[in-house]
Amino acid sequence: MSLLTVQSTAGVAVEFVAEAYPKRDKAVALASEILVVVNSGQQATAVAALRALKGISKEVEASRKSAKAPVLDLGKRVDAIAEQFAAPVVAEEQRLTKLLTDFEVEQQRLRDEEARKAQADADRLAAAERKKADALRAQQSEAERELAAAREAAGNAETKEELATARIAVEAALRRVLDLGGRIESANDAAVVAQAFPTPVPKAAAPAGLAAQQSWTFEILDLKAFAAACPDLVEISPKRSAILAMIRDGARQLPHARIFQEVRISVRA
Repeated sequence: MSLLTVQSTAGVAVEFVAEAYPKRDKAVALASEILVVVNSGQQATAVAALRALKGISKEVEASRKSAKAPVLDLGKRVDAIAEQFAAPVVAEEQRLTKLLTDFEVEQQRLRDEEARKAQADADRLAAAERKKADALRAQQSEAERELAAAREAAGNAETKEELATARIAVEAALRRVLDLGGRIESANDAAVVAQAFPTPVPKAAAPAGLAAQQSWTFEILDLKAFAAACPDLVEISPKRSAILAMIRDGARQLPHARIFQEVRISVRA
């Protein structure tokens, strides 16, 4: 449904008056006869033909502006009425959009803070598991020394009783080494899992019709410093009006530039 209507303009005819076409064709025909300009007579003829062409172009432009004036005026009136009508709506849209944006920014800040806390907890848990693994490795080293001593004792046993006792010690030390190896591996796995998968922070469901998106953007804090550091990321263009002003004041040399005169032909209608 359209809130604003304009009466149909389909029946409006746009055309040049009949007298315009012969005038145009005559000027074009006279100009087309000029093929070269090598003497002052041909120059005068070419200037006269060009003035005639420019005269028609000037009339066309004036006529175009005159014909469009009512349409442009209507467009301005439509824009003004629409802007006036929508002004309170736009003001409230902007106000509510700011409120919702501020709320979303704050919610994102809280989610980021919770995520940082969750990551910190995960890091602490991972550090504790790594510390536990280090302690278990120290115990495993001691158990391996005990195993080596028990094996040496078994190798040096002189009686069946001494051999039996040494074998029991070897089996006990071996079980302790293997048990500690498994516990070390579990602690290492727990450290990796804790740090790689911190507790996720849930996001509240948005109301129907609301979409909040985050996109990367930037702000240049010091343009000169940025251009010096990243010349490929800036655009440089000469200040033409300032340079021409210096030339009009007498400048004839500028670093890395060429100052010269150019010829431009101008013919008035």
